[in-house]
Amino acid sequence: MKWKNSFKKGSLAAFVTLALTGSALAMPTGGTVENGSVNVDAANFGANDAIANVANGATITPQTNSIINWEAFNIAQGEALHFNTTNAALLNRVTGAQMSELLGQMTQVGGNFLYLVNPNGIHIGGTASFDVSNLTLSTLNVASEDFLSYVTAAKPYLPSQQDAAKGAKTITVDQGAHFNAAGPLMLQASKVTVADGVTFVATPSPMPHAFYIRAAKSNFGSDNTTKTEAGNDVVFRGEAKNFDIISMLGSNITLDGAKLAGKNINMNAVGTFTINPVVSEDSYTMTAAPTNTLTVKNTQIAGDEVELLGGKVDVADDVKFGFDAGSNEAHLMVAAAKSYSKNNKDNKETMEASTEQGSDVAFHATVESHADRNAEVNIGGATVNLDRAKFRMPQGTLSAVAIASAEDSNAEVDHARTEKAVTKATAANTLQADGMTIEGDHTRTNIYAGSVDLKNTTVNTSGDVEIEAYSSREWNMQAGTPPVPDRVTTTLTAAPTNMLTLKNTQITGDKVTMFGGKVDVADDVKFRFNADNHDADLTVAAVKSYFDDNQGSYKVATEQGNDVSFHGTVESDGNYRTDMGIGGATVNLDRAKFHTPNGELSVDAVQSSEDKADGTWEDTATSANVVQADGLEIVGNRNDTEFWGGKVELKNTTIKTPGEVQVYAYKTFAVKEGSIDTEDMTAGADSVVQLTNTKILNEGSDPQAYSNVWVRGGKIEMNNSELASEDEIRLTASNSLHEVRGERHIPKELKMEANAENTVRLSNTQLHANQASWHPSSEARYTPKNSIGIYGGKVDVAKDVNFKFAAGADEARLDVAAVSNIVEKPDGDMQASTTQGNDTAFHGTVESDADRNVAVDLGGATVNLDGAKFRMPKGRLSAVAIASSEDSYTEAAGVATEKAVTKATAANVVQADGLNIEGNMHGTMFYGGKVDLKNTTVKTPGKIEIEAYTSREWTGKNNGQIVEKNLRAGTDNLVRLENTKLLSAAAEANGWIKWVQIYGGAVDIKDSELTSDHCVDVSALQSMDEVLLKDSPDSSHWYFPNYTMQKGEYHAGAENYLQISNSKLHANLASWNKYEKPDCYVSAIGGKVSLKNVDMKSARDIDVYALREANSGETADGDKGEIKSDTGNVLDMRGVTIEAGGVVEIWGGKTQMKASSVQAGKIDIAAASKTRTAYPFREIYPTAETSNTLYLEDVKLKSQANAMDYSDYAGDADLQGGQVALKKTEIDAARATIHSGQMKQGDDGKFYLTKGTPLHMDSTKIETPSYMSRSGAVNLVNGSEIKAKGAFFVAAESYDGNTDKATVTKDTNLSLWRSKVEADDLGLMTGGLNAWKTSEVKSQKPMNEYAADLVRKDGSSFTMQRDEGSHIIEGGAEIAAPRVSVVTAPKEPSSPLFPLTPDNAQLSEQDQENIAAGKYEAQDIIAAQTDTEAQSKALAAAVGKINNLTNASSRQKAGVVTGMIQAINEMNTLTTEEKHALQVAVLDAYGAVQEAKTEGSNRTQQANGDAMRLTTTESASANMPTAEEPQDAVHFAG
Repeated sequence: MKWKNSFKKGSLAAFVTLALTGSALAMPTGGTVENGSVNVDAANFGANDAIANVANGATITPQTNSIINWEAFNIAQGEALHFNTTNAALLNRVTGAQMSELLGQMTQVGGNFLYLVNPNGIHIGGTASFDVSNLTLSTLNVASEDFLSYVTAAKPYLPSQQDAAKGAKTITVDQGAHFNAAGPLMLQASKVTVADGVTFVATPSPMPHAFYIRAAKSNFGSDNTTKTEAGNDVVFRGEAKNFDIISMLGSNITLDGAKLAGKNINMNAVGTFTINPVVSEDSYTMTAAPTNTLTVKNTQIAGDEVELLGGKVDVADDVKFGFDAGSNEAHLMVAAAKSYSKNNKDNKETMEASTEQGSDVAFHATVESHADRNAEVNIGGATVNLDRAKFRMPQGTLSAVAIASAEDSNAEVDHARTEKAVTKATAANTLQADGMTIEGDHTRTNIYAGSVDLKNTTVNTSGDVEIEAYSSREWNMQAGTPPVPDRVTTTLTAAPTNMLTLKNTQITGDKVTMFGGKVDVADDVKFRFNADNHDADLTVAAVKSYFDDNQGSYKVATEQGNDVSFHGTVESDGNYRTDMGIGGATVNLDRAKFHTPNGELSVDAVQSSEDKADGTWEDTATSANVVQADGLEIVGNRNDTEFWGGKVELKNTTIKTPGEVQVYAYKTFAVKEGSIDTEDMTAGADSVVQLTNTKILNEGSDPQAYSNVWVRGGKIEMNNSELASEDEIRLTASNSLHEVRGERHIPKELKMEANAENTVRLSNTQLHANQASWHPSSEARYTPKNSIGIYGGKVDVAKDVNFKFAAGADEARLDVAAVSNIVEKPDGDMQASTTQGNDTAFHGTVESDADRNVAVDLGGATVNLDGAKFRMPKGRLSAVAIASSEDSYTEAAGVATEKAVTKATAANVVQADGLNIEGNMHGTMFYGGKVDLKNTTVKTPGKIEIEAYTSREWTGKNNGQIVEKNLRAGTDNLVRLENTKLLSAAAEANGWIKWVQIYGGAVDIKDSELTSDHCVDVSALQSMDEVLLKDSPDSSHWYFPNYTMQKGEYHAGAENYLQISNSKLHANLASWNKYEKPDCYVSAIGGKVSLKNVDMKSARDIDVYALREANSGETADGDKGEIKSDTGNVLDMRGVTIEAGGVVEIWGGKTQMKASSVQAGKIDIAAASKTRTAYPFREIYPTAETSNTLYLEDVKLKSQANAMDYSDYAGDADLQGGQVALKKTEIDAARATIHSGQMKQGDDGKFYLTKGTPLHMDSTKIETPSYMSRSGAVNLVNGSEIKAKGAFFVAAESYDGNTDKATVTKDTNLSLWRSKVEADDLGLMTGGLNAWKTSEVKSQKPMNEYAADLVRKDGSSFTMQRDEGSHIIEGGAEIAAPRVSVVTAPKEPSSPLFPLTPDNAQLSEQDQENIAAGKYEAQDIIAAQTDTEAQSKALAAAVGKINNLTNASSRQKAGVVTGMIQAINEMNTLTTEEKHALQVAVLDAYGAVQEAKTEGSNRTQQANGDAMRLTTTESASANMPTAEEPQDAVHFAG
C-alpha cells in the first residue's frame, strides 16, 4: 500500500498540473542570454540574444560564464535536455510565472556550475532523471553579478533569497525520480520535499561529491548568513548515497523513510546559518529556536561524519546510523541549540553553543559501527532523551550532553597544544534514558547534563563511562613535552538540583565516573567490570565543586543536599583491580552490593576534600555529612574498604574482605603518604560511627595487601555486630589523632586526645583476631599485628560483647583504653593521661585458643569489669585505672633501659562485680588509684597482681637483667576484695610467675579466697621500693619466678590499714613442684592489720606484719632486713587459722590474736618497734618498748620440724613484745620462747632485756621440749600449764645477754594460780617462785636458781611460796620449808588490758564495721565528685539518709559518721581547708549535732569539737566501752 500513498502525494500533483496547463510540459522556452556566450546545439547565442525554443534532446553549452533568462523552463516526460559546462558556468533563470516541471531527463557534463533558478517553484516528477556533475536547483533568486563573482571565485558563496513578490516556493521531488551526480548537487528553495523512492547517487568522478538541500528565506546573505523562517521545511523520504557530503538545511527538517550514505552528512534545522570563509571552510555559526525542528523517522544513515543540528531534534526508534569499516574516525553529532558556532583560524579551533528551553533532543535511534571502526557520537541539547536508543560501537565514543552553554577551544603555539572545554547547565537541562543500550564504546561514554535520569538502561563497554549532572564543567589540557606528561585539569560545580538518577540499569566499563549535585542509584542498578589486564575505576560523587589536575591532585567541596544514594550492585572478575569511590555531602548505601575480589572501595561524606600530588590530602566534615548503609553487602575488596565522613551509620551490613577496612567519622582528616605515612584527624562528639547488626570480616588476607579493620570517630557505637581481622582491629574515639606509620605499617608516632564525650560503646558484639594462613612469610608486605585495640575518652563494652583470638603462633593483643591524651614517640617513649570521665566499662567476654598467647590491657581514669569474662589459657590481663603514665626507652653502649611511670588518685578506680577469669598463664594485673573487686573469680596458672597507688615506677636496666620497682600510696588508694577468689595454680610447670600480690595504701578483703602455687602477698603501705635481679633460667626447670629480690624498702603509717575477714590466703605446693624448699609463702603487711576469720596456708612461709618501715637486702651471708613499727602499727587477728610448712612471722607495733591457730615449722609472733630479719634463719631478737603489747586469746600455736627446717630453729615458737599476755592459748612446739618487756638485740647479736614487763598467761597451755621466757614477773592463772623437758624462766627487771645476768627484785617472780609448770629441768632466773590456788610446779631435776647470775636490786633473796593445796615438787618430792613457805594466797591478778587504740578504748567488731562502712562511703563520694562544693552536698545527702534509718541505733549511726570523718582526715589529696569544709558538712548534717544545736550554741560547739577530735584518734567515739565492758551487738545495715 506504500506505493499508493506515494502516488497520491507525488504523481497526482503532476497529472493535475498537466490537465490545467496543457502545454506545461514543453522544453525551456522564451530564453534570453543576459550574459556570456551560449551554444544551443550548433547555434550560438550572445548577450541579449533570444532563444525561442529548445528542442527535445538539445544540448546547451556555455562558452563563457553565462546567464539565460527563460520564460519557462520545463522538461516533459520522455524529453531530454543536455548541458555541457566543460568550458564555463551557466545560470538558467525563470523570469515567467510558471513553475518548472521537470519530468524528463536532464544531463550535464563538465564541472562548472549549472544553476536552474525558478522563483515560482520546481516540481520534479517521478519520471525525471538527472545525470549531472554540478547542478543547483533553486526557487531562491540569484543576482547576476553575485553569480558571476561566485563562479569566478571572487565570492566564496553565492547569495540567494526568496523572491519578495512571489513568496515562498517549493521544490518537490516525486517518488521515482532519480539523480546521478558526478559532482555537487543542490536543491534550494523555501521548502524542499523529497518523496520516498527518490534516489540521489554520487557517481564516480574526480569532482567532489556533495548533495545539498536548502530550505531558506535567504542563503549566504550578508556575512554569508543563511536565514530561515517558518515554513522553510525540508521533508526528505528518499535515498542519497555515495556522496562526500550530504547536507540539508531548513527551518524544519524531516527525514522519514530516508536512506543517507556518505562521508559527511549534516542536517541543520536552524534560524540562521553563517559561514565564515575568511576564518576557514569549516567555520560557521548557527542559531535556532525550539520551533526549528529536526525530525528523523524510519531512516538509515551511514557516513563518516554525521551532524544533526536543530533548535529541536527528534530521532525515532526506527532510525539507524551505521559506520562501516574504515581507518578514519567516524563522527555523529546530534544537537539542539539556540546557537552554535565553530571557528578555525591560525591553528586555533573554537566552538561555542548555547541552548534555551525547548532546545530538546529526543534520540531513540540505533547507532552501529564496524568492529574495527573508531566512531565518535555526540548528542546535545537543552534536554536529551535517549529512551530506547541503542549504541553498538566496539571502538566507539559516546558523548550525550544536556546543557545551557558550551565553549571549546584548542590551539597550537610553538608546537605546544592547549585545549579547553567549558559547559554550563541548570537542573532544567535534563538527560534521560529509558531502555537505552550501549555496547562497545571502547574509548569512552560521556553523559553530561544539568540532571541525568537513566532507567532500564544497559551500558556494556570496555572503555570509560562518565555520567555527570552539574551546573558547570571546565576541562583544560596543556600538552607536555616528553617525558613531561600532558597537564589536564577538570573543574565541576553542581547544586543539589543537578540530579543524577539511575534505575534498573547495568553498566559495564573500565572506568565509570558519575558526578552530580545529587546522585541516586537504585537497587536494580548493576555495575560490572570484566577480567582484563588493567585497572578499573568506579567513581560516584555528589559535589558542590570538584577540581582534578589528572596528576594526583583534586579538590572537592559539598553543600547541604549533595547527597548520594547508592543502592546498586558492583561486580568484577577476580583478577581485575577495581577502584571504587563514592562521595558526597551524604552517602546512603542501603542494600548496595559490592562483589569485587580485587577491589578497593572508598566512601566519603565530607564538606571538603583536597588531594595533592605530593601524597597529601585533607578532608573536612560535619555531623551532617553522613555515610549510612542498611543492608549493605561487600564481598572481596582485596585492597581497601573505606567509609569516611562526619558521621557513619552501618546497619544490617556484611563486609567480607581480605583487605583493609577503615570506618572514620571526623571533622578534619589529613594524610601525607609516602615511605612514611602521616595521618591527622580531629572529631567532635557528634562525629559518630554507628555499627548495628553489622559484620566486618577480614578473612583470607593477602600477604601483599594490608588487612586491618580500623574504626575512628568522635564517638563509636556498635550493637549486635561482628568484627574480625587477620591483622588488627582498632576502634578509636578521640577529638584529635596524629599517627605516623613507616614501611610495613609499623607505627612510628602517635598522639591522641579525647574527652569523656568521645565514647566507644559496644553491645551484643563480637570481635575476633585470627591468624593469617600465610603467616609467617618472608615475602609479605607487612607483619600482622594480631591485635584488637579500643581507645576513647570513654569506653563501654557490654556483657554481651565477645572477643575471640583464634589459634596462632604470634602473640595476640587486646587493648582497651579511655584516656584524655596518648603520645607515642619515634624513640619508643609513650605518655598517657586521663581526666575525670575517661571511664572504661568492660563487661564482655574474651576467649582465646588454648595455644594462643594473648595480652589484654584495659585502662582508663576508671575501669569497671562488672560481669566480664576472660577465657585465655595463655593470656595476660592488665586492668589499669590511672591519671597518667609515661614509658621511656634509652640505650647507651648497647645497654637498654626501660622505664614505666604511672600516677593515680583515689578517683582512678578499677572495680569489678561478677568478674570471671580463667587462664592467663602470663599474668593478671589490676592497677589503679583504687581497686574494688566483688563476687569475682580469677583462676589462673599465672601471677595475679593488684595494686592501688598514687605512683608506680618500674625500671628495667641492663636489658632487663635488673628491675627496679617503686610504689607510693595514700590511705585512699584502697584495694577492696569482697566475695572474690584469686586462684593462681598451674597443672604443670610453665616457667611463669604464679604469685598473688596485692598492694595498696589500704587493703580490705572480705569473704574471699586467695591461692597461689608460689606466694600470696598482701600489702597496705605508703611506699614500696624493690630491686630485682633476673635469674639465668634453666629451660627445663624454670619453675619459679625468674627474678630474685636484691633490695627492698617499705614504709607505712597507721592509716595504711589491711583488713581481711572471712577469707582464705593459701600458697600451695604444686604437684609438679619437687623442690625440697619451694618458694611458697603468704604475707599480709600493713601499717595496721586486721585479720578476722581468715584461713592462711603455705607450703613454706607466712608473714603478717603491721609496720612503719621495712628493708631487706641480699648480702654474702644471705638475705638481711629490718622491720620497724610504732604502737599505731596495730596487728589484730581474730578467728585466724594459719598453716605453714616453713616460718610464720606475726609482727606489729601492737599485736593481738584471738580465736586463732598457727601451725608451722617455725613461729615468730612479736609486738616490737624494730625487728631484724635474716635468711637463712638464725637467732634474732626484736627491739621493743613497753607500749609494744602482745595479746593472744583462744589461740593455738603448733610448731614442729619438717622437711623445710631452718637450721637449728625448726619447730620454734617465739613470742615477743613490750608487754605479753596470753589467754586460752595453746602452744605445741619443739622450742617455745616468750619475751616480754623493753628489749633489743645488740650489735653483738646478744639479747638485752632493758625493762622486763609482766608476762601474763590465762588458761594457757604450753607443751614443748624446750621452753624459755624472759620478762618481768610471770603470772600463770586459770589452769595455765607449761610442760617442757627444759624450762627456763627469766623474770627480771632486766637481762644482759652479754653477761647472761639478770636484775631481779622480790616482785619479779614466777607465780601460778590454779596453774601448772612441769619440766625435767627447770631453771629460774627470777625473784622467786609462787604457787597458789591448787597450782603445781614440778622439776625432775633440781631447780637451778642461777644465783650467781642474778643481781638483786632490792637486796631480796630467792623465795618459794605456796598456799595449801598447791605444790612445788623437785625430783618427785615436795619441797618443804624452809625452802618453801606456805602462806595465804594473794589475790589473783586480772588479765591486763592491752588496748589497740591510743585512748585505751577498744572497739567491738560491729563498731569497726560501722566505721569501715562510713570510710568507704566517704571515699567513694569524694572520688566521684570534682570539687569541694559537690563533695559537701553529696556527703550531706549521705548523712541525711543515715539519719532517716529507723532500724539503726544511735551507736550505729555514730560509727558510720565517725568513719566518714576519719576518711576525710586521711585523704592526702585534700588540703587542710578542704578537709575542714567537708568535715563540717558531715557534722552539720549529722542528726545528733542538729539536735544539739537546738539546745544552744555552746552545746553545738562542744559537739563539733568532740567529733573533730575523733579524727585524730582511732576510737569510734569519746565514750567507747573498754574491752571488759559489755558491748552492744550492733551492725549497720545499708
